Amino acid sequence: MLLIANRGNLFGRNPERENSPDYLNEAINQGYHVMVDAWWVEGCFWFGKNHPTYKPIGGGMEWLSYAVNSVWIRAKSAETFVRAHDLGLNVFWQQSDMYAYSTWGHLLGFYGAAQAGDQFVHVVPAAEVVTVDSLEIDNMIRSAESSHALCCDHVGAIVNHLLEPSCPHSDPRHISISQIA
Repeated sequence: MLLIANRGNLFGRNPERENSPDYLNEAINQGYHVMVDAWWVEGCFWFGKNHPTYKPIGGGMEWLSYAVNSVWIRAKSAETFVRAHDLGLNVFWQQSDMYAYSTWGHLLGFYGAAQAGDQFVHVVPAAEVVTVDSLEIDNMIRSAESSHALCCDHVGAIVNHLLEPSCPHSDPRHISISQIA
């Protein structure tokens, strides 16, 4: 299963840094995929949750071409979706829907949606807590263990948990994650 760092978060929400290209790069450089909130403004991609905040180098094109295979784009406007789609990027549009379909053929399920298909991506809603305990991590893993990917704000904590000898999910036949040595 792929682990996707929501907005670059590995160990809980970090509103001051999430969606910034440097923060996203930190997660990618550790082997994670990232989900980024993107906007198309004045001919450029911008990143940011509620409004365009970060303008990556080269109007986003340079950064996206570097990270294209590790990025899941959450389009924040219809124009963003069309631009990203036309460039062949992995993009989806989701407002309050239980499911969204990405342009690369993945079904993303939100808010506890039931899993459907082998390309399902389980998206855990952004949590307000900074850390999660082992029970919460176990529940996230259990809910997504037959999914193609899991996206949340705590993927680093999940990997640390999986490395613990007492973890019931550490059998690689149940979960295979490239970040685990």
